[in-house]
Amino acid sequence: MRRWWANAALAALLLRVSDAVRVTDSLQDADPPQSGYLPCHNVDPAKVSSYTRIWQQVFLANEYFHAKPLVWTPRDSSIELLIVVSNQNNIRVLDGATGAIQSSRTVQPPFMAYDSGCGDIPYSVGITGTPYIDPQTDIMYFFSKGYKTGKGPGDANDPGSGAINGVYKMYAVQLPTLVDVPGFPVIIDGHHADNDAARYFLGGTHLQRPSVVSVGNSIIGAFGGACDLFNYTGMLVSVSKTSGVGVTGVQAMVAAPGAPSPQPLDIHVEQGGKAGIWQSGAGLAVDGSRVFFSTGNGRGPGENKGTVPRSGKTYLSTLEQAACSFNVETSGALRQLDWFETWNFDSFNGGDRDIGSSNVALLDPNTFNGGGVNRVAVMGSKAGIVYIMDGDNLGGFRMGPGGADAILQTITFTGSFFGGIGSYPLEGGYLYLVASGGPVYAYKFSRDGSGKPVFTEAGKSAQVFSGWNSPVVTTLNGQAGTAVLWLSDVNTGLLDDRIQYHIDDDYIQITTTLHFHGLFQYNTTFEDGPAMVNQCPISPGGTFVYQFKLQQPGTYWYHAHVGGQYIDGLRGPLIINDPKAPWAITGSQWKVDQEHTLTLTDLYHQQAPYLIHYYLSPENSDLNGGAEPVPDTALINEAQLSKFAMTPGKTYLFRVINMGVLAGQYLQFDQHEMYIVEVDGVYTLPKKVDQLFVAVAQRYSVIVRAKATAAQNFAIVSKFNVEMFADSVIPPGMNPVGTAYLVYDASKPLPQPFTLTPQVWDDTKLVSWDKEPVLDGPNLRAITFAVSFGIDNAGSTRGYMSSLTYVTQKVPTLFTALTAPAEYVKNPAIYGRVNPRVLDFNSIVEVTVNNHDTRAHPFHLHGHNFQVLNRGEGGALWPGLSTLPQYPMKRDVVVVYGGSSVTIRFKADNPGTNLFHCHTDWHVENGLTATFIEAPDVLQSYKPYIPISHKNACDLLRIPRKGNAAGNTKNWLDLTGANNEPEDPGRYWGAMVLPPLL
Repeated sequence: MRRWWANAALAALLLRVSDAVRVTDSLQDADPPQSGYLPCHNVDPAKVSSYTRIWQQVFLANEYFHAKPLVWTPRDSSIELLIVVSNQNNIRVLDGATGAIQSSRTVQPPFMAYDSGCGDIPYSVGITGTPYIDPQTDIMYFFSKGYKTGKGPGDANDPGSGAINGVYKMYAVQLPTLVDVPGFPVIIDGHHADNDAARYFLGGTHLQRPSVVSVGNSIIGAFGGACDLFNYTGMLVSVSKTSGVGVTGVQAMVAAPGAPSPQPLDIHVEQGGKAGIWQSGAGLAVDGSRVFFSTGNGRGPGENKGTVPRSGKTYLSTLEQAACSFNVETSGALRQLDWFETWNFDSFNGGDRDIGSSNVALLDPNTFNGGGVNRVAVMGSKAGIVYIMDGDNLGGFRMGPGGADAILQTITFTGSFFGGIGSYPLEGGYLYLVASGGPVYAYKFSRDGSGKPVFTEAGKSAQVFSGWNSPVVTTLNGQAGTAVLWLSDVNTGLLDDRIQYHIDDDYIQITTTLHFHGLFQYNTTFEDGPAMVNQCPISPGGTFVYQFKLQQPGTYWYHAHVGGQYIDGLRGPLIINDPKAPWAITGSQWKVDQEHTLTLTDLYHQQAPYLIHYYLSPENSDLNGGAEPVPDTALINEAQLSKFAMTPGKTYLFRVINMGVLAGQYLQFDQHEMYIVEVDGVYTLPKKVDQLFVAVAQRYSVIVRAKATAAQNFAIVSKFNVEMFADSVIPPGMNPVGTAYLVYDASKPLPQPFTLTPQVWDDTKLVSWDKEPVLDGPNLRAITFAVSFGIDNAGSTRGYMSSLTYVTQKVPTLFTALTAPAEYVKNPAIYGRVNPRVLDFNSIVEVTVNNHDTRAHPFHLHGHNFQVLNRGEGGALWPGLSTLPQYPMKRDVVVVYGGSSVTIRFKADNPGTNLFHCHTDWHVENGLTATFIEAPDVLQSYKPYIPISHKNACDLLRIPRKGNAAGNTKNWLDLTGANNEPEDPGRYWGAMVLPPLL
């Protein structure tokens, strides 16, 4: 399920009216039958071009308006008032002409979105369905979500928070004062369904999206779930307008006998039947005492699991992927009348192609009728199919010839329907449909040979739209020939058929953190950056301060460390100069005159969230063996044809950094030798090479001596190691070569790049400047990881280290280490599925990685450099290291070749939480990560001060700052509720809070 219309800013485009202003009031989201036709507005098409935006209001941070604004005119006034409600449970009454606030109120602290684990509605979930204003009493009715305690977010561990403590209340407030009507609000929680006493309404697991409607003396609300999470069942709820009566009817969309059985009691067990009513926020259609709506994904086929036809007039206990009609009795009770399930509805369950993404619209019966059909009903779907039905006989299941659908017509589109439809009953009758990513289609009404309604395409717009809208047709007081079709499009703003008004609705929906790659963060482990390891993610629009002491000179870089975000470019060099570096000493043969920074990157033409979503999908596992996305082109300094100025006779230091995602790269300067003097921030004895191989995240500093004259310029060439790529996913036109130039004379031509031929590469021959001997001692701790890949229960290809894939926990690992009692702090069990290894202070740690994969992996250790003691060979170009070196190479990223192994050592002298992971960022996303919990007892003794930025980041997202992996502070060995499986790949989009508009 996805979000619908929302805006952080509120703008008014007033359709100027005169005289009978109350006729033009908008007291609910649309006309009661949801036909998408409003004849009551005196909109003259000839004057539409004169309409302008006359005011705009911006309210609170992170405040969004998922409900439509309503227009209401007090009985003793001619001034139209605009009423808006928000996700923060705020109500405001505004002067329609000026935007000035006339009155406002916060009805209760809102439910925090992160207690649901669903990003469809960010930040908070307060009032999300459009209210209803009763014109007879001037009372406004709406549902609001909060907490049972009535308290705000408070502390992250406030017992009043969490999904289990969510609550829904129905409010009735008097306009314009916004004072509660006596006897209200009414609490919805705790009421069981009338058709199944085992199914209760639980506000924390339900979400009210459709607009509120009124039938007689009853207010009707419809509820679905949050991203289909939790043990929930869609429900239709009726509440009396009479004070003190309360809830009069609850119907579960999936109930006994067809519901999943037994009914789980744990809210986290997703076996509740689903079939939520969400309709992308569009309202229920009302016809007399009947209400019409659609339902979404179910849990299995329910009662209609075979091919046996079934009349919609018979009671169905599993109303999933259905168009439904219920009667609202005089008492307020709800009674099922009719339903329709398409013949292949169960296939939509598995494909997340909800029928329930669009509402049911009832067309004007005076125009749209014939052949015994007196009320035409229209319903869209995520599958792109529009179902046209007889509203008085929806169709049941397989009641047509040969088991087909017994409905009037289907129309199929490319794209999905999120919202309602528009119609125009004059001039013969028209239907207006907008699927996602497509134009507006106009369908002309007529009758077939049997006299029944049928629609034929009459035209389409040249412009395409997002499709996240409900088109509306207005006329000048119902006059034929004056129709104007209106769209409020999330991409292009508010449009009519002639003029476009753009409302800026851009907002970033990506969390972030920063990691300063290669910096040890001694005594500031909380500033290391990985999300849910050393800190909570930084919210969209948030502010965070990283503050630490620079203690290491050398060549480093920074990058995002959450949800694959650095793939899209949040990365850059970090150079810490050292006046005592070997090449900075006056008189040294290695003294350099000038420095250049040269970065290697692999550019993707598609953005990371889409790539990650597909990479982890079952489809990628099935079709490509879980292959990593392959970049489109190689870049040097984030470009092609970069230039580096050279002066004859000078000596240069080039700091080379591979800031890429997947591709290791060869690098060569034409006719210029290189001398390696630094690797990953570690000074080395100079070593001459003609070519470098730089794996992802590795760094080299090389000294290059310029030519004696400026007779010509020279090419620099980088080249992907394409052995890393799967042939099936190499993008068309991939350019594996990056080109740059050493420019001695800008007036001379640039040469053609040469063809780079890979040479044998062995970085283990490098010797660190300090000639540190092999680390050893009595406290040697040996750890072995076996690297492999496999497909998990969700069909996603995952990385495994010793048979475990990394799973993010509910409490950042560092905060678990800081808050655990002494008797538990060194017990790896309390840290959950983060592949934990607890290390003793100052122990010598030897890590062996056995690579069972056929491709190489660059492994990075946070918080340390390590010595490379042994490495198996990787083929003719990649010799191994079999003899223990006297002075091992030290660095923080080492490549373990396919089908080979590597052994490293380091000293555990940096208390904190330090990751050890493959730096191919796709493999960070699929779990090829382990966590070293380093001397947590010593860490606690340091009593580190955690800056306020960390506390704010966690509290804003409702992430606990203490407890074991599950947030349990009472029984540290009880991990009930901890995350044991990766996030559902169907709902995972990397660092994005909300799924993108597809």
